[in-house]
Amino acid sequence: MIRCAVPAGYADGGNIMMSHGVVLARETLYKDTYLNHAFIPDGNWNQIDKIKLSQMVDLVDGMNKFEVAIFELENKPLNMLLSKSASPSPIESQCLEAEKLFFQALNGVVSIQGETRYLGVETTRDSSPTITWDNKGIRTGLHVDCWYDRPISERANSENRLCLNIGAGDRYFLFSLIPIVEMREHVAKKMKLSESELENPTNICAYFFLHYPDTPILAFKNKPGQGYIASTEYLCHDGFVPGRHKNASISIMANLKLLG
Repeated sequence: MIRCAVPAGYADGGNIMMSHGVVLARETLYKDTYLNHAFIPDGNWNQIDKIKLSQMVDLVDGMNKFEVAIFELENKPLNMLLSKSASPSPIESQCLEAEKLFFQALNGVVSIQGETRYLGVETTRDSSPTITWDNKGIRTGLHVDCWYDRPISERANSENRLCLNIGAGDRYFLFSLIPIVEMREHVAKKMKLSESELENPTNICAYFFLHYPDTPILAFKNKPGQGYIASTEYLCHDGFVPGRHKNASISIMANLKLLG
């Protein structure tokens, strides 16, 4: 069972939604903007509360090991970062100062250990079902990250991704409750695939959702100043930005832990 850590009151505050399945993006009105194999949530979202959430995930304290955690910042560096994001000047043009403020804002809240990959600032005004695209500008749909290119069997111990919302509107972190290791086990029973195919996480996600389209997808809200830490090399995931607000996030990959 996936372990999740959320702030007190978060789960009963209308911050969590569940989609009851996934659909092939090419069979929707978004077909021209997605890869052929891409899957997205079916769009039938329902709010869930703490009781329902506790039936689906293992709710843990943020000090313990988790696969997904939500955190909130309230400090001067964050306020300065939000102010820069809201200014007419694109925050991407202020990247060095944004990076400095970002790490200052995390100080005392998040422990950052080992090699750190600063992924920078990303902005969007798009309200597509998911927000990640490949290097050709085509959306990937639900996916696992491959920054470290580890074998699937080792991905449970991969570095985590931290993504902080520094925009003007809400963002959602979307994720499947079935980790890539379990997806591969199910796919191997359904299909005759080579070892190399069973090590391709993109194929595994697509094949799994093809055979199990009723897989629930959870959506955790991130308000401005909130963020998530998640095992994005281990969980099939993406993001969603509702509306047309100027939206921005800033991210790193590292061994990350929430402090007390």
